[in-house]
Amino acid sequence: MGRVAVIAGAALAVLAGICAAGLWLGNRTTKVFFAEDAVQVIAYGVGAMYRQNPATTEEDIALKIKFLNDASVINLRLADNDEAVDPFGIPFDVKHETQGSVSVTTVTSAGPDRRLGTADDIVFVHKEDHEAERGAPADPPSSNAAHDH
Repeated sequence: MGRVAVIAGAALAVLAGICAAGLWLGNRTTKVFFAEDAVQVIAYGVGAMYRQNPATTEEDIALKIKFLNDASVINLRLADNDEAVDPFGIPFDVKHETQGSVSVTTVTSAGPDRRLGTADDIVFVHKEDHEAERGAPADPPSSNAAHDH
């Protein structure tokens, strides 16, 4: 009898955990989680590409996304043309710009409705300050520097 109670208790604990996970997930699907992970990994990868080569092309970016998928760093689908696409079958929208010393890479998945520019888009923005990375000097020394101890 004790063994049955332990098994029943364990089953209830597992069921409670599944219900709690369902509440935590809300309306988020596995595809959304994969897309959230992918946009972040792609943004960091593409940001690094631009840091090494500011003349990075769209073709370079497409090859990087395919490489990340092939290396199982991210879990994507392949379209009929062998292009790595988001979990909803749409190519990622990748934009890169430089604002002074800051490099900004934005990666967007169209989300479940498969249309860019709508409320369910999954977006990740990665910013890198290249001056801070190079160890730019702090504020210039004050005129009273000779009196500092």
